[in-house]
Order: sequence, then C-alpha cells, then structure tokens
Amino acid sequence: MAAQDEQLIDALLWRSVMDNCAAEQRTAVVCTTDAATSLALSGLQAMAGEATTKGLLQIFELQPAPQGPGGLSTLMMDLHHWQVANASLLVIEGAQDLLPRLDEALLRQWHEWALDHNQAILFLFRSDGMGKNDPMTQLLPLSHHFSGLARISTRHGDSTWENFHWFGPSGLLPPHTSALSGDKAHPFSLSEKVELVPASLAPAVDDIHVFAQQSILQPGELPAEGWQYMDANLDGVVLQTTKAVAATIVLAYLPDTDFYRLARAIFILRKRNGVRLKIVVREINSRLRYGRERQAIKLGANLVVPAELSYSRFLTLVTMVESQIFQRKLPATFSEAMSDSSPTDEMGYLPPQEFARAVTAMLTQSEAMKIQNALIQLPVASGLQTLDALRYCKLNRPGDICTADQRHLYLFLSACRKADVSRVMSRSFGLPIDSLFSAEDRFHSTQRISAVIQALAAQIRLAQLPDYSADLFDPAAVPTSGKTLKVTSQVVRGQTSEQFSPPPAAVPRPLVVKDTRTGDRRAKDRRNGGAP
Repeated sequence: MAAQDEQLIDALLWRSVMDNCAAEQRTAVVCTTDAATSLALSGLQAMAGEATTKGLLQIFELQPAPQGPGGLSTLMMDLHHWQVANASLLVIEGAQDLLPRLDEALLRQWHEWALDHNQAILFLFRSDGMGKNDPMTQLLPLSHHFSGLARISTRHGDSTWENFHWFGPSGLLPPHTSALSGDKAHPFSLSEKVELVPASLAPAVDDIHVFAQQSILQPGELPAEGWQYMDANLDGVVLQTTKAVAATIVLAYLPDTDFYRLARAIFILRKRNGVRLKIVVREINSRLRYGRERQAIKLGANLVVPAELSYSRFLTLVTMVESQIFQRKLPATFSEAMSDSSPTDEMGYLPPQEFARAVTAMLTQSEAMKIQNALIQLPVASGLQTLDALRYCKLNRPGDICTADQRHLYLFLSACRKADVSRVMSRSFGLPIDSLFSAEDRFHSTQRISAVIQALAAQIRLAQLPDYSADLFDPAAVPTSGKTLKVTSQVVRGQTSEQFSPPPAAVPRPLVVKDTRTGDRRAKDRRNGGAP
C-alpha cells in the first residue's frame, strides 16, 4: 500500500493494528522510523500497551533499515527468533527504506515467508521516502507479487482510497476509488455506495457553454472557439451570469486582483447558481498562495489553474471540468467562511509563550480546512546567539511567526506546502541558512508540530525563556559597529526597528617594506619614481 499523506497513514496504521488486536489476532509491526513517537502521536499508546501485555502485539524498530539480501536474511532470522511467525499479520512500516530499489528477488523471499508461515504481510510505502516519483509507478510493474495494491492520497482536504486490485474474504475486488472519511466513533470508513445522479442534476442546456473574463487572455493568445468573453470586472461577471445553470465561468487572478473580491464573487456564484456551475480561476502572471487557493476551493471554485501551465493545457483542463458537480458543503455566509479560513494577523517574532499559543490556534484552524503547515527547528551555529539569528529573520506574510530559546530558533510557516519550505526559508533570512544554523529539523503533520510545541511549553514551565522583543525593538540594543539600516518591523507591534548589518569585507592594501640594507633609500626612490 502506497501513501502520500504522512499524517493520514500514521493514524490509519495504528488504528488498523489496534482493530486487529481487538479481534484477538496477533499482530507484529516492524518500523523503519521512530515507532514510539509515531504511536504516541496517534494517541493509541494505552491500547497498544494493553495489547502488548496480552501478547497480541509486538513492535520492532529498525534503525538503520537493513538492505540487500544479507540484511534481509538477518531480519528474517530475528523475526523467527522473536516468534513473529506466529502472528496472523506482519506490518512493514516504511517499506521504502527496507526495499529502496523494490528488488524482485527480495519480494520473492517475502512471498515465500508469507506462504511458509500462513501469514499476511502488509507493506506501507510512504511517498516522501521514495523521491519525487509516485510510488505507484514503481509498484505497479511488481503487482504480481502482491495480493493487493492500493494507494491513499489527499487532495484539497479530501482523502481517497484507490484500489488497483485486492484479494479479500469475498474474492478479488476490482479496481475502484472510494472516499476515505470518518468521525470519532468510526475514524476511517470507505464510501462504497455509488449514488446515481438525480434528475435535478441532469445535464443542462448550457453544460458546454463557457463564460470567461477577457483578462484571462495573455498577449498572443487567441480566444477559444465558442467561448463568450466578458470585458467586465468581477461584479460585472456576477451580474451577467445570473441565468447560468451548468456552464463554466473562468475568472482571472492578476497581480492587481483583490483576493477578497475574487473570493466573494466565487461564493456568490456558487451559492446562487448551484452545484452544477463550474468555476475556474486562471492565474495570470501571479500565483495564489497555498492558503488562498484552499480558500477559493472551499468557497466554491472547481479548479485553480497555475500560472506555469501553457494556454493549450489550460484549455484542456477547462474541458475536463464540464461534467463535474461541486460536492463540498458551503458555509452559511461569506463572512463566516472568511473568518474560519483567514490567516492570523500575527507575524514575525513572538515571545515563546505567545508563539506556542499562536501556533496552537493556527493548527486548530488549519485542521478544519485541511491546510498544510510547517515548523522548522533550527539550532544556531557555533559562536552565534539566537538573538543574532533573529535579527536576520525577515517574515512578511501574515501567519509566519518565529521565536527562540537558548539554543534554537523556531520558525512556523502557516499554509505552506512541504515542497515550498526551502524556497520560503531562503527568502526569510538575510544570510544563507547554513551560515546561521548548524542543522534543521522540519515538521509538517499536525501531531508532530504539536509535539514540538508541547516540548517548548514544557521548557517555558521549567525555566524562564528569553523574550527578545525589547532587543529587536530598541535601537540602543543593536550593535553600533557597521552600518545600520531602517527596515520595516518584522514584529506585529511597532512600526520600524533597527537591524544590524555587518561591516563591508576588508580590502587588502600594500604595505611599505623597509629594506634593512639601504635604510630608507628604497622608499625614497619609490616616492621619486625610481626603480625598486
């Protein structure tokens, strides 16, 4: 099974293991990552402890993961020694580390093990451990070695279970995709029932009609055949499409577009025209931030087309949404939607206690919207103080905040994808990252970020962590050597502050060397233009 959502697969893994133990079935879990932390973050450690006491659960940790035929043979001997063969289910978590090259010979050995011991083996491949490629592209050619193959993925907050083939008690399940949902009583369930589209949602007469703002066209792009272009602003588009039922409306997001007005237009169109209307937003020479893209989808947009895509690809995507039906639940009012999803106004440095409070609040808000965040823990380089690193930290986006203890700087990036973290960090500091910090630890899931915040809160309770607000605000606290620059304040309160800039690099200059044999004669000759 391949998974692209780290947070989801952690929860699903341990919930499935606990369900198997609850059925009095012995289960063994082999982890190539930190098993204790993963289990603690799932909140099921008490149940796991009880199952372990009863002899129903065994948990093993491999660090580093053994690789190659020799390492695999040793692992199998260890499993046999600990009587893992008696378990009805063996889970290999982090299989991308154990089988980095997906060697067919190694899979054959595991297949023979399962047959010899009448045991089910579940491999969990995480996409973040297998490079940039989709894990399924590597697993599909080897599908004949598996009794089942499935993928878990999350897009715009909706999780899906994609089944390629799966042998179960009732036989072979055909390929299909199901929605993965749940609540507190049943954390994970598949929506297997396929409902027919009611008559009220049957195709309308304007199903293939497209209304588009004239501004979606860039210089050199020809209007699409059959489209109706409107030389109007967002309010004009809303007024001219009152009778649209299942048409497609294409809106432009330009560098000068007010996102609040764009979001309001999307919400009105969706609320007024219903679920069959298709709303597409095309980025033109500008990019919607991740959090705002999620807001647009939540408010009623079907698709946001990135600015990087070509015009022909954009036209293809618009055609592909023709038969879509919007299935999300809209908020009652636009104000409610914006208040639930708008980022916090806090930005820049916060004292440790306020930082912990702000991060906790933003995590709660992000969980409701299924927005990704990032927390980076940065130990300062040898010879530097955390205050030195803070002076080079420039955060200009609401929701991006930082703090520090005696040895680390903590950077929280709100609504930031994992793939964007490196780019955001590079522009958040005035110096290269490796010159300010000795290492970095990145945390992306809500559980792992919460664990770091809890550890920081424990530090606050045990010791008085420094509050650098005065040092960052008070010009007198800034070193006077070198050049000082006026910069926009990076803290929520206050207008400007002084930021220290290092002095320019030294320039070597020639020194007059006295010749001990001739005294000052050589120097005199040089002054008179004589030869040295």
